[in-house]
Amino acid sequence: QDLLQIQSRLRELCGPDITVLENTEDLIVVSKPSGVVCYHTKMTTAGKITKKRKQKARSNQPDFTGQADISLVDALLDVTSLSTINPLARGIVHRIDRGTSGALVLAKTDECHLELVALFFLRRVKKKYFALVHGDDMLEQEGTIDSDIEGKHAVSRYRVMKIHEDAGKPFAVQLEVETLTGRKHQVRIHCAHGL
Repeated sequence: QDLLQIQSRLRELCGPDITVLENTEDLIVVSKPSGVVCYHTKMTTAGKITKKRKQKARSNQPDFTGQADISLVDALLDVTSLSTINPLARGIVHRIDRGTSGALVLAKTDECHLELVALFFLRRVKKKYFALVHGDDMLEQEGTIDSDIEGKHAVSRYRVMKIHEDAGKPFAVQLEVETLTGRKHQVRIHCAHGL
């Protein structure tokens, strides 16, 4: 299937905000919208959607808006093959939280999966995030947050992109955040507690 066919099918399953950015024989890059989980773990399978429920969702809700809890992996497996190296999270090389939107690279082949995991592990992939944080303009224009998360070393760099004001008074800051380590919820925790 071509990129537009895959994207159309994913939008039926995950809602209109999902976009396929790249599709090759070895990998697929998807812009995941907020609200879509990357994959279901054994502990969170209560909402996992089955093929039967997928069909029902499509037939009963032509303008499907992501009400069924389908994971990105389940939706992708409906339109393409994914690496089998990790059977619980097929093709997943890295992830972002359900409440976060952003680009995800998923491996279609086992060889590509191994290569991508190695690149992420060796920190040869730069991960940048955009965050809108409540606060004023007291931040330095750029800086480093070096603050442990759950006892593990975590480092992020930030750069102020824009200060949002209301009636001339700053109330929020838009940041570009680059994670130098890969800790769970790192951007959220650093923005909430490290600034």
